[in-house]
Amino acid sequence: MLVDLTAQHTQAQAQVHRVADEIATTVGRDLVDAEVRAAEGRWVTDGVALIPGEPARVVVLDVHGDIAMQARSARDADEPLAHTIRTEDFRTERVAGPGR
Repeated sequence: MLVDLTAQHTQAQAQVHRVADEIATTVGRDLVDAEVRAAEGRWVTDGVALIPGEPARVVVLDVHGDIAMQARSARDADEPLAHTIRTEDFRTERVAGPGR
């Protein structure tokens, strides 16, 4: 019986952590989205945004753990982003996901 209760407790804690991570990810994404919209930027992918300015800003949400791959994929999929990277000064900003 104690073993069963311990296992249930461990499962419940894991579920709480998963839900907390999901909430943090959603809130973080919403905050970044508000910043992107306010600066008249745009989302290139679901995890990479381009914000115009001097310098331009490439914002990468670190939810998958490989921001370099995310940035390359976005660059390869979006000519305006690729042009910005090739020809302009820009700043890359990593927005960490939960536990990163």
